Amino acid sequence: MSKRKVIVTIAPTGGMAHKSQNPHLPTQPAEIAADVLRCWNAGASVAAIHARRPDDGATCDAGVYREINSRIRAGGCDIVLNNSTGGGVHGDMVKPLAGDRWEIAWEERIKGMDAGAEMCTLDAT
Repeated sequence: MSKRKVIVTIAPTGGMAHKSQNPHLPTQPAEIAADVLRCWNAGASVAAIHARRPDDGATCDAGVYREINSRIRAGGCDIVLNNSTGGGVHGDMVKPLAGDRWEIAWEERIKGMDAGAEMCTLDAT
């Protein structure tokens, strides 16, 4: 293996995937935190976190992010936390418009910035 340093970033949930696509996808705070801890123990440096509601819909709710982040820190993990403001294209991240159209809910997307992470990625999509 190379001796050069490499920053490994993981995204255990991602913004688009659903548990219906893969039953092993971590979507709830305890599942996400456990996955981050496993990846950190394997050498990951940064965790790109995408929060989900109890129904697995995307959310940037600061309370959900705080729970995920707290569980990760409680495991003794010092991985850099990156709370996504993208969250995906479902759940709280979009709002309906007339004519079966949808709009990105920008005011929802920035809520996760108030949850104690070291980084927040502003996703424009």
